[in-house]
Amino acid sequence: MGDRHGEGQALNNLGIALREVRRFEEAITAHQDAAVIFAEMGDTYSLGVARANLEDLRQRDEG
Repeated sequence: MGDRHGEGQALNNLGIALREVRRFEEAITAHQDAAVIFAEMGDTYSLGVARANLEDLRQRDEG
């Protein structure tokens, strides 16, 4: 429908939900896709949120 920002937010939320059900690879992909959209839009705040969610997933792997 042309709402790229909404798409990015939906992907970021999807990543959170996928992490909760331990579907980690899919969660990573969702957050990465969200980050790409936010970067393209120049939305540095939302990009930071998506990157923070990715970092949380990476720390889970290391923890």
